[in-house]
Amino acid sequence: SNPTHIDLWCVFYRAEAVDDKSAVVTVETTLKKEKTQTADIEILHELFNKEGKVMASAKKKVTLSDYKTYTASQSLTVKNPVRW
Repeated sequence: SNPTHIDLWCVFYRAEAVDDKSAVVTVETTLKKEKTQTADIEILHELFNKEGKVMASAKKKVTLSDYKTYTASQSLTVKNPVRW
């Protein structure tokens, strides 16, 4: 496996605020680095609708050092959310 990867069972999301005009969703992803070398990582969180269209996205650049874990937390805003 890749020495820098998403840790097992470490992607979480929660709706922070939802109304008819927008929804704010927080996504957390924990990365694990298993190599003695610094790595520059870009984390991309995307939310898709049922048709596969990206409804919200956020990017974050981080630098991971030797044998570390890092949890990235990003808030994404969906305009005009469709509730089920």
